[in-house]
Order: sequence, then C-alpha cells, then structure tokens
Amino acid sequence: MENEKVLLGQILTDNSIYHSLEIEESDFQSIEIKRIFRAITKCITDGLVADIVTVSGQDHNLNNILLSGMTSNVASTANWKFYHDKIQNKSFQMKVKRLASQFIDWSNTSAPGTAID
Repeated sequence: MENEKVLLGQILTDNSIYHSLEIEESDFQSIEIKRIFRAITKCITDGLVADIVTVSGQDHNLNNILLSGMTSNVASTANWKFYHDKIQNKSFQMKVKRLASQFIDWSNTSAPGTAID
C-alpha cells in the first residue's frame, strides 16, 4: 500500500503525471486508495486541479488523514514511474494468481475438455 500512497501523493503534487498512467483503479490493492484514485480521476476529467481540497470534495467519506498525509511525504515527483511500475507489476501478479486459481477450480469441477475450452 505504501507504493500506492506515494504515487497518489505524487499525482496530487503534479497532476500531469495522471495523463501518463498505464494503470487504472482496479490495479490498486487498497479499497481506500481506490476511492481516492477515483476521486482524483473525477477531478481531472472534470477539468479541475486534483488537490487535497478538490479530491476530498468529490467523496466526503474519504479518509482525510490518509489523503492529507499523501502529499506530505512527497519529496519529488521525478520517480513516479518507479512506483507506478511496482503497482502495475503487483496487479499483474494478482491477476495471474486469480486466473491460476480459476484454472484449478475448473480442472477440479469440470470435465477435462470443458476446462480446456
């Protein structure tokens, strides 16, 4: 979750990062981080600057302590891609694990031909 918080803090510090992202809400592991990312996305797609105030205004149930702490730990936005790639890789790993689990379930519950199809 730390990588997720750092990346979102960097986006809140420099909204131009958002337009270079190759990840989406489903790639984040934390439900709270997903909600914050959704609020950032809403701000940016509505033409607003996504900062702590506008993002918290999109969803009044956000954890404002978590949100405000995101930007306080950002020393630089230069390494945003490092955190982005870590999140993306973790998401790919989780998707592969879910898919492998589905294959195992299919092989245990279906005829072999059906599982292969």
